[in-house]
Amino acid sequence: MSPAAKSLFVFGIYAIAAGTALLLMPGLILGALGFPPAQDGWVRVVGVLAIVVGAYHIVGARNDLLPYIRASVWGRIGFAVLLGGLVVASIMPTSLLLFAAIDLAAAAWTAIALRQATL
Repeated sequence: MSPAAKSLFVFGIYAIAAGTALLLMPGLILGALGFPPAQDGWVRVVGVLAIVVGAYHIVGARNDLLPYIRASVWGRIGFAVLLGGLVVASIMPTSLLLFAAIDLAAAAWTAIALRQATL
């Protein structure tokens, strides 16, 4: 795997781990982040989506799919910006910025690896 693919692979593992935690123990995760307990199953649906996206990232990384790796950078930046917007709009608590920061850092890691590969 290229360095950019490795960065996406690691992020895919993180996404699967976070999604699994949301799926299996949403109360623990939400409580640790300062969210109120979920009264419905939507947080588990978000967990399932994170698992699926993480699996896509791992497949894209293991096959060194450069267009997918590039697109993932923009997708993760967009996700982080939108999470930040939800916090700024006071729709979600500031603890959500932890996920935004992780996505931005991982996107930066991949972008830097991509850039170094083209130099």
